[in-house]
Amino acid sequence: MERQDRHVPRRQQRQQSQPVSRRWLPRLETPARRAVAIVGGIATLIAATTGAIQLWQAMTDEGPTPAAAMTLVGGVTPEMTWAEFRRAHPEAGDASIGDDVAGVVHTVDLKIDGMKGRTGHLRWRELDRGGADLKLPPGTPTAIAINPDSNDSKFVQTVWAPLPPVVEAFVVEFSFVDQAGVTRSVVVGPEVTVGRY
Repeated sequence: MERQDRHVPRRQQRQQSQPVSRRWLPRLETPARRAVAIVGGIATLIAATTGAIQLWQAMTDEGPTPAAAMTLVGGVTPEMTWAEFRRAHPEAGDASIGDDVAGVVHTVDLKIDGMKGRTGHLRWRELDRGGADLKLPPGTPTAIAINPDSNDSKFVQTVWAPLPPVVEAFVVEFSFVDQAGVTRSVVVGPEVTVGRY
């Protein structure tokens, strides 16, 4: 046994005699090497933290903030019954309002940003000259779902609104509401005088 010990290389003997921690960290014996290791460790920690933050943001991001802009085009179309409007615009669908109810037609030009894959609603209501809501006939359509297929979408929507029976004049107010119920745009049509047409 003593003879075998004499043939062990000196370098191996030194490594065997060193504490375990010094054997694993032979390169960190100088202050400069220790500083390099500390800086490297800090950089690794920062990179890992940044990656985790970016992953969390990607998982919780709901996309861009929705925005919308509306304008009315073409003025107000004269008196048209609900049945006539449906024949001209079959996409309006059915409603329980009477076919012979007269109304006016507006065309809304709607631009929507940041709502790809989400559903918003174009809504409308009638107001008198003082800005008070007018009661509409039962079954009157007052909203339509809008489903943008991109984050930069444009729609042209034709809207029918009934003539109110108890006022001389009224306006139709349009609003676009996003999927969270937030109103993103409002536009008011020109005053319509009942009986003018």
